[in-house]
Amino acid sequence: MAMMSDYIEFSQEIGLIFDWYQLLHLGIPTQFFDCTYARDELTMLRSFCNDHPEFHIISVVGVGVYVNHMRAEALMYKIGTGNNDPTITFVDCGLHHEEVLRGLERDLA
Repeated sequence: MAMMSDYIEFSQEIGLIFDWYQLLHLGIPTQFFDCTYARDELTMLRSFCNDHPEFHIISVVGVGVYVNHMRAEALMYKIGTGNNDPTITFVDCGLHHEEVLRGLERDLA
């Protein structure tokens, strides 16, 4: 697992989309201006990514925790255009303690 703690580095590596207008232009607008998608939009995102393999789903699985793949139980979702390696994970280490990190390692193994 490639765990990252620098959000800018993580965002650049996975090609995280921050431009709401870009998503609107792609035909996948979101109700959230920070470019996140709610669970009820997951079917639409999966369909979009299947039709456009250069895009992939990033799951927000906790506060300050992102995994670079689709997880059905995620809190929210984002879209990326970069490295789609599913082992890349971002954890805001200022928000989490060792127990959370161990749980992530177990879940992603």
